[in-house]
Amino acid sequence: MGDQLCTGRGLSGQELRSEPIAAPRIAGHPYDPEIDDWLSAIIEDGEVRTSLIDGANSTMAALRAARAAREARETKIPLFA
Repeated sequence: MGDQLCTGRGLSGQELRSEPIAAPRIAGHPYDPEIDDWLSAIIEDGEVRTSLIDGANSTMAALRAARAAREARETKIPLFA
């Protein structure tokens, strides 16, 4: 079983379906470029491309999505600014 994309509407299993993703796989760990960016910022005392706020928003979205799936209901995702 390859990578799948969930399509459809609603939280009911009857309305959701999975379809294969037709895209080439990228070798290596997906976080390597982000880690390289952080290390460069530390070494060069510069800015990172991904801010703390971006990370917090991504984490909150993932946590709320997991909760919505577990509880089978919609949930609002707070946005940090």
